[in-house]
Amino acid sequence: MREKLRAWKGISGEYGQRLILEGIEDFEDDEISNKLGINFRQGYYYGRSELFPLIGDSNEMKNV
Repeated sequence: MREKLRAWKGISGEYGQRLILEGIEDFEDDEISNKLGINFRQGYYYGRSELFPLIGDSNEMKNV
């Protein structure tokens, strides 16, 4: 998996794109991301995700 992440990091750098790593679940995942220099990440390790309301959302969506 680390080799694939290194490859994707290289591709994203080559094309000037941000690499955002999903699925960070624990301290080990976070440390691997640090070692690989992947700064943008998300996952339950950082807290539960939230849906932000957008213009045009119904009131039902605000309670999700």
